[in-house]
Amino acid sequence: MDEEERGRRLLGFSPPNLQLNNISYENKNFHTKSSPKVAIYSGETKVLGKTVGYNFLLNRLKQIWDLKEEFSLVDFGNEYFLVRVRNPDDYNQVMSKGPWLVAGHYLTIRRWKPLFRPYQVAIRTTAVWVRFLRLPIEFFNRSKLVAARNLIGKTVKVDKPTENSARGKYARVCVEVDLGKALVGQIMIGTVWLRVEYKGLDEIYFDCGIYGHKTSYCHQRIFKESHKATEMEESLADPKEKSEQANHDGENVASPYGPWMVAQRKPRRNNGSKTNSQSSKVHGKSDRGNNMEDVSTPN
Repeated sequence: MDEEERGRRLLGFSPPNLQLNNISYENKNFHTKSSPKVAIYSGETKVLGKTVGYNFLLNRLKQIWDLKEEFSLVDFGNEYFLVRVRNPDDYNQVMSKGPWLVAGHYLTIRRWKPLFRPYQVAIRTTAVWVRFLRLPIEFFNRSKLVAARNLIGKTVKVDKPTENSARGKYARVCVEVDLGKALVGQIMIGTVWLRVEYKGLDEIYFDCGIYGHKTSYCHQRIFKESHKATEMEESLADPKEKSEQANHDGENVASPYGPWMVAQRKPRRNNGSKTNSQSSKVHGKSDRGNNMEDVSTPN
């Protein structure tokens, strides 16, 4: 029994009910005069962390997907859109070639489920590109990279330049992360500490490591501020203790989260001149994208 059914029973009434049976989760057939039977491959999509208009999204998807046949886009409200693709190869490309980026933000795509209600769903997981900075060359093999990215989230794939060791400055992998939990800011491989950089996730708060967390509701921030105030009161009472604590804090003490987690975008040229990149916002939130390759597929 779902929550709505329990609520109706508690209220003591039951509204008129239309039973829907045998609803397909992905493929639906419909009949038209021009095409007696056309398979429709549907999915729900949303641009994560950014509001985009219908026409902008439609034109952008046509560019980055470059499908064989036309597709339709339906605005569902609450920034959700329904995509209908007629060609099965196009559908497989959309679902498997991502993660896709629109205006520097991830396009979350889910297979269609019946009775989808955009105002009653929340995005908890998404596939993202991450980079391991200054990864030793000995770890540039698939098995070690898969093991490393499993420390961050569910394994998705490794991009080709990384898998072929064509890139030495960093390793780029794709993982599915839980946005309701703190993101991993650092990992340890053997005896090597590595910082983790996330592409397209600008709203990471560095007090708690959670994407899109409001600072006013962040328990970690409130705890840190309270702890800092207590330490200040104690240090005023005992200046010697303050000096000793400062020396101790200066030795290899680092936060698990920080600005390095938000990849910065390379400044683009505008009419032959470079644009000035904007700096990250304070309090652990960046207003820019990243300096990784601005691509939507791992070619």
